[in-house]
Amino acid sequence: ASSLTDGDGRFHWREMVKVSQPPEGGVLDYTWRSPEGELKPKISYVKRVNGWNWIIGSGVHVSDIEEQFITSAWQIAGMTLIAAVILLVAGAFVSRDIVMPLDELVEKFDRIAGGDLRVQCGYTREDEIGKLARRMDTAMTSVREALRIAHDEAKQSSTILS
Repeated sequence: ASSLTDGDGRFHWREMVKVSQPPEGGVLDYTWRSPEGELKPKISYVKRVNGWNWIIGSGVHVSDIEEQFITSAWQIAGMTLIAAVILLVAGAFVSRDIVMPLDELVEKFDRIAGGDLRVQCGYTREDEIGKLARRMDTAMTSVREALRIAHDEAKQSSTILS
């Protein structure tokens, strides 16, 4: 085994013996034939087993790691895209639930500003928009009541004077 070379002509078995000497073992990179028959970079961890004069190692082709990384990156990108679409759709619904009622309220305020005092919102929502609409309805009811009282008093005053 000590005369075997890797794909780059290096005596990687000899290097494994050197790298395995420290108590913690070591890492070695070299070129080795993949299961597909191609020469590819490989990384191995090797460690000497004291008392047995063995070297135990485990290695992985760098291309396997790269392929797994690319697969994971595409999966994450796909999940991110799906999450973004879900968030955009949810955001559109939430925005629509807020913007459309506010636009309706603004349109009703514009009608009131134009002199139409018959405007009623009639919202039954329990959120802030519903609260604002109910307050507007209460205010408009008070304005109409004040105008009715003023009208009745003016009418009564004109009949007294005539």
